[in-house]
Amino acid sequence: MAQDHDVWAIVHENDREAIVAGQKSDGRMSGIRFCFLGEQQKRGSNRLIARIHNWLDYRRWNQRAVVLANKLHEEIGFHVAHHVTMASWRMGSPLGGTPIPFVFGPVGGGEIVPLHLFKTLSTKSAAFELLRKLSNAAGFCSSSVRRTLKKAGHIFAANAETRALMLNIGADPAIVDLLSPAFISEEYSRPIQKRAQREEMQLFCGGEIEGRKGIAVALQALKILKNRGARFHYVVGGAGAELAHLQKMVRQLELSDEVTMGRSFSGEEYRKILESADFYFLPSLRDSAPVTLLEAMAAGCIPMVCNLGGPGMMVGDIGFKVEPMDCQKMAEALADAIEVLSGDERRELMSAAIARYARETFSENNFRRRMSDTYRKIALLR
Repeated sequence: MAQDHDVWAIVHENDREAIVAGQKSDGRMSGIRFCFLGEQQKRGSNRLIARIHNWLDYRRWNQRAVVLANKLHEEIGFHVAHHVTMASWRMGSPLGGTPIPFVFGPVGGGEIVPLHLFKTLSTKSAAFELLRKLSNAAGFCSSSVRRTLKKAGHIFAANAETRALMLNIGADPAIVDLLSPAFISEEYSRPIQKRAQREEMQLFCGGEIEGRKGIAVALQALKILKNRGARFHYVVGGAGAELAHLQKMVRQLELSDEVTMGRSFSGEEYRKILESADFYFLPSLRDSAPVTLLEAMAAGCIPMVCNLGGPGMMVGDIGFKVEPMDCQKMAEALADAIEVLSGDERRELMSAAIARYARETFSENNFRRRMSDTYRKIALLR
C-alpha cells in the first residue's frame, strides 16, 4: 500500500475471472490495481496430486512475485505490503526478499490431529496426516520461513497452535497476534428467526468432508444418542475424500434413517438450513478457521466442537467444546451435551447469544479495523 488511494495487488492468474467480477459488483475493489502473475492451472480429480501441484505452482509463483514486487517498489515506493497466504506457514513469503515492510497472515497450519485420534481416520486420511507432519518438519527447518518471520513487520496467526509454532521457530512475540481470517459478511448479518420447537433435534455441518473434520467421532456420539432413545436428524453438507468411508460407517452404526450425507447447499437454501438447525455439530480434529462454523454461529446454531485449532478459539466460552481425549470418551461427552441442551429451556436464549457473539466478535468491520491499524503502525515505523 503506497498511499490511501494507491493500492496494488499481485495475484495469481487463476483469480482473474473472480476479481474482474468482484470489481464490477463491489465498489471497494475499484481503487485497487491488480497485477496478474502465473498461468491458468487445471487440476485432476485426485485431490492429493492436486494439492502437490498447487504447492509446486505456489512455490514458482512466489519466486516470480518477489521480482515483480521489487520492480513495482522501485517505481512506486510502497509504505507497507501484505502477503495474504495459502493459509499455511510452511512456505516463506516472497516479501521477505524485498525491502518493503510487510504484514504476514492471518496464517494457519499449526494445527495437527492428535496421534491417539488417528484411529478415527480412514487409511487414506491417516496417510495424508502423516505426510503433513513430515511437511511440517521440513517447514520448521526452512530458511525462507525463518527469514519471513524475522523480517515481517507484523504477523497474524489464525489460532493459538500456529502462533505457538511460529514463536518456536523464532518469531518475535511482540509482533505475533491472534486474528481469525474468518469473518461475518453482510449476507449473514440479517436477524435470526425464532426456531420452531420440534421433538426431533436438527444437527448440521458443512464443508469439505475429510477425515480431519472429526465426523467419525460425531457419528459415534449419535449412535449413543440413538441407543438412549433420542430423536434427531444430522445433515452433513458437502463432499470430499472421506465421504465413502463415512457412508459405510453410517450403515454399520445403523444410522441411515438419521443421517443425510453428501448433499451440497448454497445460497438461500444454505442459509435456511443454518437457520433451522439447532446444533452445528463438527468436532474437527484439525481446522484453521472454518468459515462454515462462523456462518452457523451467526445464524444461531449452538456449536459443538473439539477444543482444537480454529474452532476452539472461535467458539470461545459461549458454545460447547469437548477436549481431544479418547474417541469413546469424546463421543460420550458430545452425546451428553446434546442430550442436556436439547431439553434446556434456555436453548433459544443461547442461540440468540451465540449469534450476537459471532456477529460482534467476527464482524467484517472489526477485521478491517485490525488490518488498517496494523498498516498505519507499520507505515509510521518506516
